[in-house]
Amino acid sequence: MRKRRIGKCKGPNIHLQCDFEGEVLAKQFASLGAKLILSARNEAELERVKSQLSGKHAPNEVKILPLDLASGEESLKKTVEKAEAFFPGIGVDYMIHNAAYERPKAAAVDVTEESLKATFNVNVFGTISLTRFLAPYMLKRGRGHFVVMSSAAGKTPAPGQAVYCASKFALNGYFHNLRSELFQKGIKVTVVCPGPIETSTTVSTEKRLSAERCAKLTIIAASHGLKEVWISYQPVLGVMYLVQYMPTIGFWLMDKVCFFHFMSLASHAVFSLCGRLSSAMTKDGSRGRLTQPMARPMPINI
Repeated sequence: MRKRRIGKCKGPNIHLQCDFEGEVLAKQFASLGAKLILSARNEAELERVKSQLSGKHAPNEVKILPLDLASGEESLKKTVEKAEAFFPGIGVDYMIHNAAYERPKAAAVDVTEESLKATFNVNVFGTISLTRFLAPYMLKRGRGHFVVMSSAAGKTPAPGQAVYCASKFALNGYFHNLRSELFQKGIKVTVVCPGPIETSTTVSTEKRLSAERCAKLTIIAASHGLKEVWISYQPVLGVMYLVQYMPTIGFWLMDKVCFFHFMSLASHAVFSLCGRLSSAMTKDGSRGRLTQPMARPMPINI
């Protein structure tokens, strides 16, 4: 890893939105000598993360700045002003957009207006507003770097995640345009598209990348000024390549994956319902026994 930019004594100054993956990023950035501003809605959690950091400027010099991306433009503007004030004359070098809002899986036609607004307020509108308010400070200094934690769902269809997928596609589109417009003025953008990541609450049999490995590769990508990176195990990475370079085959494959995914969900629901009915019949003293109506299709993990 090239540590030249990350290990400076006078910086870089990094504003990081902190969830579980953000916490892992914060620990790695701190160990490399970065000066950090940690942001999230829960101030107590931020203090907990701060206390666990170690490095040249951590934990004593780590700043806490509560932030709610859905709080509206005025609140976000004040947050940016406070962040800049933490480092007078120097400002924020890196903005790590790591916040994300994801609802339980649902079919595209079953999405509610409330779910749509809640997801886009955090994943798109709040993130873009924060960027719009911070970018002028970076432009004035002639330098700055936005690191955007997007998702593989921003590159390929994701069964049951239509709204989340749409929000990540929107995020990718905005930040790639931002980079093209501001690159000649010293502003860099790195869009990171991870596949499934193992978190503290993960309950899954599929192979997931550790948050520590994802964070390390994200820092490598940012320190080398890469424009977009994909971080995942197979088969997700292979699907991303197919959709990108052989879209006819890639989308055909994803159509099949989505079909079997929802067939699997439907069969699970029917099986569960039949089980409850069977239990109820037994309690009522009824004769007979319900049997499993169909074999459960093998799930396809992507």
